[in-house]
Amino acid sequence: MKRVKHHFWYMGILAPFVLGGMANADGIKIKGDNATFSQTGEVVTVTGNANAKTDTEILQSDKIVYQKGKQHMYADGTVRYQNTETNTRLRGKSAKYENNVLTVTGTANITNADATISSDTIIYQGKDEYAYATGGVRYNSANSTTKLRGNTAEYTKNKVTVRGNAYITTADATIASDNIVYKQKQDYVNATGNVRYNTADNATTLRGNTAEYTKNKITVRGNAYIATTDGTVRSDTIVYTDKGKHILASGTVRYNSTDNTTALRGETVEYTKNKVTVNGNAYLQTTDAHISSDNMLYKQRDTYALARGNVVYTNTNQDITLRGDNAEYTETKVTINGNATVNNADAVLQANDITYTPNTKTAQATGGVTYTHTNSDADTTAEKFVLGANSAVYNICKNCSCCGAMRTPIRPKDRLLRTRWHITTRMKP
Repeated sequence: MKRVKHHFWYMGILAPFVLGGMANADGIKIKGDNATFSQTGEVVTVTGNANAKTDTEILQSDKIVYQKGKQHMYADGTVRYQNTETNTRLRGKSAKYENNVLTVTGTANITNADATISSDTIIYQGKDEYAYATGGVRYNSANSTTKLRGNTAEYTKNKVTVRGNAYITTADATIASDNIVYKQKQDYVNATGNVRYNTADNATTLRGNTAEYTKNKITVRGNAYIATTDGTVRSDTIVYTDKGKHILASGTVRYNSTDNTTALRGETVEYTKNKVTVNGNAYLQTTDAHISSDNMLYKQRDTYALARGNVVYTNTNQDITLRGDNAEYTETKVTINGNATVNNADAVLQANDITYTPNTKTAQATGGVTYTHTNSDADTTAEKFVLGANSAVYNICKNCSCCGAMRTPIRPKDRLLRTRWHITTRMKP
């Protein structure tokens, strides 16, 4: 073995060797305080401020071992690497160069103009500007507050892919999933597998199988779920815009209020602040009523619903059903407009418009009123009768003495009707 001390320089003609896979030079310079050569001169070991250079790359460490024949290089102890063309820097405790690939281990770190990646091990291919990191990966954007975490990461130019317990934080939100692809210049995130999204203020939460995020909009697909301060929405797909607090859900949508007093169903749901719009097979359930229609607008804080198309209203506490073209619903009453019908087990009331008040069990009908008694227990001659009028008040009580409605004289054979229903008709002038 041959040993040289103090400021050694080694220059070899290494035509096929390129440190980090980037340099085009045919030679490499190795410098250090001490150097040891093998008998054949194929292995050079430099210690003390060891430094290896090409035209575009620099590798520094406490110790460098270079194997000329195998084109291998090993560095140990406070490794520092720099690509002067791309301004890419790596740090670590040890490094190995083999087949145009630089592997840095031990608190490894890589930095370029876009970001910094830290992990247990980093594999770097300088020619392709490609890095692969494993073990406790941490990615920090150079130009924003974006941070990523995960088990492994692949970086190439503007894209980083984090796998295994992936997590990203931006100024607006955090996203966790099995895998995350982040494109920094486009501010774009694609997350797959058990996606969990939370706004920065934790006021809104989303869940799903996959998600796409760009700026202030996120689209969640597959078992999509969102929770806000007002309620939760479940569907196949949910698009959420944070700044406008706007939700668009499609595909078998289910909405439930936070207090579980209100539920909506439909094919698509659009939610913004206090307003929920349901389109396609819309359905609303409250503590005292069920309403179905083609489309529906619901304001939860006002307990107000506007239903359009094939409306069916059922009161859960009373034997009463209303139908019509359109309906307005509040806590105190429901109004059916167009081809309105109200019925229970004993009778049917039809009119152009009907307003029903559950507290008083009263239906007010206007326009082309028709009343039909359908109780099969009645006398055959009194089983069905019809009153035509411009308006009518219909009391849904089982005993006439329970309300103050004006009574109509009835014949003995009609007495059974009197014990069940009475109707007051009011002719318009």
